[in-house]
This record gives sequence, C-alpha cells and structure tokens, in this order.
Amino acid sequence: MVRRVMIYAMSQFFRTQLEKDHWRLGAVGTTLTVLFIILDLIVFSGRLQSTDTALFYSINLAHTPLLDYAMILLTNYGREVVWGCFIILLWFFGGREGKLTAFILLITFLSLAIPGESLKLLEFRPRPFEILHNVRLLIPPSTDSSFPSGHALIVSAGAAIACRE
Repeated sequence: MVRRVMIYAMSQFFRTQLEKDHWRLGAVGTTLTVLFIILDLIVFSGRLQSTDTALFYSINLAHTPLLDYAMILLTNYGREVVWGCFIILLWFFGGREGKLTAFILLITFLSLAIPGESLKLLEFRPRPFEILHNVRLLIPPSTDSSFPSGHALIVSAGAAIACRE
C-alpha cells in the first residue's frame, strides 16, 4: 500500500514538472519566434543599414592571428560539431533532464532549419563582401542570403534552451 502511494505521488510530481517545463518551453519558443519576426522586419526595412555597416567594419578590421584562427574554426565547425557534441554529451551523461534537453535541442534545430532557409529564399539580402569595399575574407565566400544567419539562429535558440533552468 505504501509503495503504491509513493509511486502515485512520484508520478504526479513528474507529470506536474513536465507540464511546467512544456509551458516554459512554449513561452520561450513563442518569444523567440516573435523576436525573430520583429528582427526580420527591422532588417528588411533597411533602417539598420548604416549601423550594420559600421559594426561590420569594426569587426572585420579587428584582426589577430589567434582571433582569425578561432573565427575560422567556429565558422566551419561551430554549428554542427559543437552543438552535435553538446547534444551527445547531454544524452549520455545528463541523466533524465539531459536527455530531455538534448531531444528538445535536436527538434528545435531541425524545426528552425526550414523557416530559416525559406526566409533566405523569400528575400535575398546580399552578404557584406558583395556590396562593401575593402572587406577581408577569412574563408571562401558563400553565395546565399546573409539573413537570416543560420549560425545566429541555431546558437541563440540552443543557448536559450540549454540555459532554460
């Protein structure tokens, strides 16, 4: 009898906890989607172009061999390798909560890929090296739209989910 009561109490606790987590994840997902749409509207309105250009040049002119090497590594491997390893480590060593977070990260990344790539097809925004002068490239140029950034999309969503607790 005591065992049944304990099992029932534990099941109620876990169900309540999962309901709270789902509500929080839904709120985070909705907030990120709204912020993404607002940012999309601001970017495509052209209101940020001068600020965007100034920020780009300040970053593009800041070079050190170590920083250049780190940026090349992060650009080439940051999204897939770092997040892939993070998800695998969470799955195998994170316990029950780690498995749930790893699963949510994976589903989020896969679900963001479709709207992110679709937006690139709907409204082309040239990459800075295509319209600005004296740009130093560290890697071969990409020819797809510069917005939305796949790196920024994945990293911001991943950070929000990984830090949700």
